[in-house]
Amino acid sequence: MNVLLSASQIDILKKQANEYKCDMYFEKILGLDNIYAHSKVELAKEFMRESNLDASEVVWIGDSIHDYECAKECGTHCILVANGHQTKERLIPTGAMVVDTIDDVIKKCQEFNS
Repeated sequence: MNVLLSASQIDILKKQANEYKCDMYFEKILGLDNIYAHSKVELAKEFMRESNLDASEVVWIGDSIHDYECAKECGTHCILVANGHQTKERLIPTGAMVVDTIDDVIKKCQEFNS
């Protein structure tokens, strides 16, 4: 199951996913539903509880230290991409797997599945 989860407002997130023509790749798109909504961590934990997914089989893909913190809170694997919000130098100290491009993410996900 592919899920897009963001701290962005849900309406804006869905619009962006549609504009980038990537919405078709996600079974669920999760974002905040109002300005007083839960945090990204709470949203992720709620999804994990409701979906009954085994955290050891989930790979969280992000581009920030906060994404790593969310993955850690949920007990999932984490791959951080160094061409987004934060540099490789800032991401490496998390101890998460850090890759340079989204193509590298795809390769790593294929390794997880083999």
